Amino acid sequence: MKGLPDPAASRAVLIGTSHYSGSLPDLPAVASNLEVLAEVLCSPDVLGLPEQNCVVVADPETPAQMVAPIADAADEATDTLLVYYAGHGLLARHPTELHLALRGSDQQRASYTAVPYGVVGEEMARTRAERHVVVLDCCYSGRALGGWMGSGDPATALADEAAIEGTYVIAAAGETKTALAVPGERHTAFTAELLATLQHGIPGEGPYLSLDSIYQEVAATLRVKKRPLPQRRTRNTAGQLILARNRAFAESAEANGPAEPPPPPSHGLEPTHLRTLAKSDFVNTVVFTPDSAHLAVACGKTAQVLRLAGQETVSLRDGNRLFASHVRDVAVASDGQRLATAHDQRTLIWDIRQKEPRPVRIGSTGAGHVAFSPDGRLLATAGSDGARIWDIAAGTPLFPLRAFPHGHYVTGLAFSPDGSLLATGDLAGTAHIWNVATGAEILTVTHSDRVPAIAFSPDGSLFATGGRDRSARVWTTATGDNVLTVVHHWDPDLPHAHSPYQDPRRPLPDKPVYATYGDLKGGLVYEFAPDTAPGNNGRVTAVAFSPDGRLLATGSEDNTARLWDLRTGAQLHQVVHRGAPNGVSSVAFSPDGRLFATASHDKTIQLWRLKADRST
Repeated sequence: MKGLPDPAASRAVLIGTSHYSGSLPDLPAVASNLEVLAEVLCSPDVLGLPEQNCVVVADPETPAQMVAPIADAADEATDTLLVYYAGHGLLARHPTELHLALRGSDQQRASYTAVPYGVVGEEMARTRAERHVVVLDCCYSGRALGGWMGSGDPATALADEAAIEGTYVIAAAGETKTALAVPGERHTAFTAELLATLQHGIPGEGPYLSLDSIYQEVAATLRVKKRPLPQRRTRNTAGQLILARNRAFAESAEANGPAEPPPPPSHGLEPTHLRTLAKSDFVNTVVFTPDSAHLAVACGKTAQVLRLAGQETVSLRDGNRLFASHVRDVAVASDGQRLATAHDQRTLIWDIRQKEPRPVRIGSTGAGHVAFSPDGRLLATAGSDGARIWDIAAGTPLFPLRAFPHGHYVTGLAFSPDGSLLATGDLAGTAHIWNVATGAEILTVTHSDRVPAIAFSPDGSLFATGGRDRSARVWTTATGDNVLTVVHHWDPDLPHAHSPYQDPRRPLPDKPVYATYGDLKGGLVYEFAPDTAPGNNGRVTAVAFSPDGRLLATGSEDNTARLWDLRTGAQLHQVVHRGAPNGVSSVAFSPDGRLFATASHDKTIQLWRLKADRST
């Protein structure tokens, strides 16, 4: 899939609705979008599509008029398939579903006169093409970024099953944002910048434009103009695929004849396995101490501090015996001297300098997750009663009443680097940012399923969420804009992707079991292998930013931990735990940026050295 697309083996379908009736206003700029985009794609010095390979569908009145050209193009394309839609996007009942409005549509009759976006994915999934590009210039189009992967829509699920590797989706607006069509302007705001990039090229780039370079140029221009920012979703290295020639490339370079595009830049990232630490029970959490010399671990019914240079271990226990319930989470204070543990019945703080540490109890109930504030004065706890912040010295909540209500079990939390904000995620698929000083909610973002993982970037400008919808998403802290979405795609070759798992403590149920996990009362919950759509295999359970802010790490129930380039969204590396019943539970970078740790329910911790030609 290197070099320019083969025009003869590629197809483009450009769909747009500019005339509406009922409550939806007309969008006259859409007609201009279609006309000029078709002209640009057919230009020999851009993509050079033959005119018959670029189909324009203007003002379709029925779903068949819209879907049939996509189906035909999918059947014919073997290199690149591009689908573009401009018009009104309509909200639907399902939180990840998007409807594309047709001519004559009325919002009150959307289910009869609009096409669910999942149908587009279904048709594209049937193609033999190696590159799949979807461009949506409509309101709420950000829903398509998560909707393709694991919404409740059957067509969406079918498209997901195809596991299309070369897929690149660009949305002109966020999940809850409206796109912009300025009255009097020839094109809609997003498409105007897309056309300008293709028409004029990008100075300083080579002879070809990759999907990532086009997206970044468009996003940068829209940001400067303070217009709605686009979003994207890419599979693996799809962003590095070439889409068009660069008109801004110097004529002298063009005179040398066509050449293959340069290989993607090397990140020099080579995680080297250092050791595997075997534990006696499921490992729920692993974190580095501030000096990067120790690991704090929540493992079964104990918490431990492990010295990396040797095997010295401090085990935290309830007197001389194990805790009555599992240790759900651990956190280390910035002074490196205190450790907090979360249990079903209690929340404890320990001075780990002591030979036999004795804990201080915080509050009267337990928690599922804990986090220290950066200055070490406060401790945040999360669980079935929402999230609370405690003054550690006083042992009292910062707010007398519950300041951060969710209405659902809170599954993850994190302080911002300056300590002014608290991020929380819950079972309902929402993540919230709160003001620590006032308890006020700053913003809310959503996944289509629960959010068990959340983390801030080192400078606090971004935060990441990991969801059971198999995606990890990066958001701006200031506005809640989704700037990156990465997905753990289904991989049948991963361990336990299909194999049933037999828990020795319980008889095997009638159906095959692919995962078990402990519930909050210490019991076991079985999850059964899906019959047709193996979409649960990649649920994201952990997220972390590298200390230099360039990498995002994700852990998943698919038994992998993956490292992603935050700038491009490309997957740089993947490590695998073998034999875990429900995957990687925790990921962590050492504060000095040299080490990477992964913990798993396979009862191991894997430690990796990061080799990189970067200033870390």
